[in-house]
Amino acid sequence: MNPLKPGRRPEDGLRLLHVSNRITPLGGAERTMELHREVLRDAGHQVFIASGEEAAPDYEPHAHLLPARMGLRDALDGGRRIADLARHHDVDLIHVYNMVDFLGPRSLAIMNRCRPTVRTLFDVRPTCIRETRVHPRDGRPCEIRQGISCLRAPCFERTPRARGKWLLRRWVDNLLGLRSSRSLPLNIVYSDYMRDLLRAHGFGDDRVRVLTHHVDVPGAPAPGPPLPSSEPRTVVAAGRLDESKGVVQLVQVAALLRDHEIRFELFGDGPFRSQMEEDVARLGLGDRVQVHGRASDEELGQALRRAGMVVVAPRVLETLSRIGIEGNLAGRPVVAYGGGGLSQWLVHDVNGLLVEFGDPKALAAAILQLANDPARATQLGQEGWKRMKAHFTRERQAEDLQAAYRDAIRSWPRGAGGARPDPVPARE
Repeated sequence: MNPLKPGRRPEDGLRLLHVSNRITPLGGAERTMELHREVLRDAGHQVFIASGEEAAPDYEPHAHLLPARMGLRDALDGGRRIADLARHHDVDLIHVYNMVDFLGPRSLAIMNRCRPTVRTLFDVRPTCIRETRVHPRDGRPCEIRQGISCLRAPCFERTPRARGKWLLRRWVDNLLGLRSSRSLPLNIVYSDYMRDLLRAHGFGDDRVRVLTHHVDVPGAPAPGPPLPSSEPRTVVAAGRLDESKGVVQLVQVAALLRDHEIRFELFGDGPFRSQMEEDVARLGLGDRVQVHGRASDEELGQALRRAGMVVVAPRVLETLSRIGIEGNLAGRPVVAYGGGGLSQWLVHDVNGLLVEFGDPKALAAAILQLANDPARATQLGQEGWKRMKAHFTRERQAEDLQAAYRDAIRSWPRGAGGARPDPVPARE
């Protein structure tokens, strides 16, 4: 039973408010929120949404659209508006998914004073002013706790003045955001790496929970074990086409492998797409690299099932990598840069290959190994399918999420610094 509403029957379920800057499932945060809504509604809970998106999809009748963040005053106002929505709908808990360009860090404290508030941290951006956790000088993973040291060289080294002001604003926002998050009853992450990173930033063990993330092959899931690849020398990668995801750099990897009849199918959209297409033409890789736009679930699922392998080569430290797990679920081995949260599910020479972070030559060599040994690639892919199918399940996600919500509600008065909940108005 809900500890904040002692008169409510257990079968009534929880009333929840999900908060994100977008509703449309364009990225990992939005897709996760969509999956959470599905499993929660199936379990009998009621979910309302607050978003900074300009228009709500037709399938979201319970969505409230709020102005996107413009400054400190607007961010605080956004937090108050969400708190008002929480009171109006008599919700038991607020779950914040993505605050980018929508809410400021102080908004978390405003919401948590109103109702128990949990936050999901999907990536390393809240812990790094460059949003990468990668050292700008040598390209190695950075282990430094965000703080005064970040204001020294090399993070600001040779940085244009306008860029420097933006980094300083990011540094302040991150520190305030982490401070607010540490006071929440619970923060949700999806890998041990992210949990340990938050611990290094002063989060108590009781304030961070690693949850299971439900993942399946995009489109209609396969009914049984995956079939062998029909195109063993085809490589698939997907992600936003910007500097951070690393899909852009795979054109360089393709150039290293131009003499080995290996094809690359790159899916995604973003600011670097035109540059990628120009690079493909300039390097004469038109018959080796195909740059697709943003794929539908069906298109991406088909590409994963026919490919020989999936590559994950970001320029930032990933906390999980959804596309890599989807590749394993399609029965394909994953070739990836080591570091971050990929070790949560990717084991070298078991369900894929790991190479040194940021080394395109090592990545090309690993791709060539599997392309020249399709039997080994099939074995790694089949093992990956078994592992992912057993762990990343919808049932486990639903159980983990509901348990996290109930624990956050129970611990909230302590998590909010001893504050009691706001009076709950009579339900209409």
